[in-house]
Amino acid sequence: GQPAALEVVCGRDRLFTSAGWTPRALDRQALRLTPGASTLTLGEQPLGEPLSGWKSELLGPRLVGPALHVTRQHQDGDGAVWLEVEHDGWMPGYGLMHQRRLYIDQRLDELRAEERLHPPEGRPEATRAIAAPYALRFQLEPGVQASLARDRRSILLRGPSGRGWWFRSDGPDVAIEPAVHIDEGLTRRSLQIVVRGSARTDAETKVRWKLSPAGASGDPH
Repeated sequence: GQPAALEVVCGRDRLFTSAGWTPRALDRQALRLTPGASTLTLGEQPLGEPLSGWKSELLGPRLVGPALHVTRQHQDGDGAVWLEVEHDGWMPGYGLMHQRRLYIDQRLDELRAEERLHPPEGRPEATRAIAAPYALRFQLEPGVQASLARDRRSILLRGPSGRGWWFRSDGPDVAIEPAVHIDEGLTRRSLQIVVRGSARTDAETKVRWKLSPAGASGDPH
């Protein structure tokens, strides 16, 4: 799996998933990489790459790359669940840590999240300041319908059960794009939500998003 990737099930509907790669789809190895997961990528670069050549024949379909350090914190409260995951996969190329904070409000049936890219504290030297493009992806389960609202920041999701959910983000650019999903070796068409923007390598960047039931007050139009 990819660091900080998530899958989200709302009621009977799986909304966010991954590209679903299996060894039966060896010609679709790119779906195993970071852009094929529901997580954040920097510079459209994957973390790791498929093993190739005789090593792949000997060891099987593995991903190779630098070792990642991942930390996790979890708390349960009164009607709430809080989870924080952080990894250093983008440190070699960009000098940035990726922190994903998730908060489930069970009373409102709402998931709120914050993606934070930041230089590590106490680093010995400053990273050269550049702007790194990021893409925050949410791979949708095949069959999930997605419609972009007129505010261009909200997306109505509807799974097979017919229940609607609003995805909202304060990211600069929110879009629905085509994607593919591997299901038991077969390729199926699907969609993905992509939030794009730019992060400075010498400063903190935050992107917030949430998932809430449709039909509540404050629905976008």
